[in-house]
Amino acid sequence: MRNSLENLWINKVDLIICWLWLVSMPKEIRDSILEQSYNYIKDWAEFRGFTYMPKILKNTFPDYKIKLINHTFRNFPPAFVYSVI
Repeated sequence: MRNSLENLWINKVDLIICWLWLVSMPKEIRDSILEQSYNYIKDWAEFRGFTYMPKILKNTFPDYKIKLINHTFRNFPPAFVYSVI
């Protein structure tokens, strides 16, 4: 991640959005990705992701504060957007 951002002359980012693939990764890899991501976001920025299964999300990230940002029931299945702190 560092090399990719440095090649683009980017020091910090405002927002990181991803999700589905993190839930299926082993905890060690997932934690490493989140740690690296937090090194590159600005102090006020956020790491956001979406899920179709909020309960699995909360069980997958028990060490993080998870805040519901928004949801839509017009999507099938319904989608939920969270911030992970």
